[in-house]
Amino acid sequence: NLTSLVDVSLTLVIIFMVSYPLVMQSGINVSSPSMEKAKTQLEETELKAEIVLKEDYSIQLNGKKIEPDYLSDSLKTLMAA
Repeated sequence: NLTSLVDVSLTLVIIFMVSYPLVMQSGINVSSPSMEKAKTQLEETELKAEIVLKEDYSIQLNGKKIEPDYLSDSLKTLMAA
């Protein structure tokens, strides 16, 4: 019983190995974007926000002191710019 199972398994492996290149040749050709183009797009959309919490619980956003209640609004404004 084990011998026939191994025989069938190896036959299936050989069939898949032979048919795989045929399937890949008939696949859809997709051109991937170049890394240089993707890198320039990333650099154009890069935003930075530095949030500092001081010992007296004051908050600084990009070096400017803001009230804690306005942190969310300030971040939204920064992201929209």
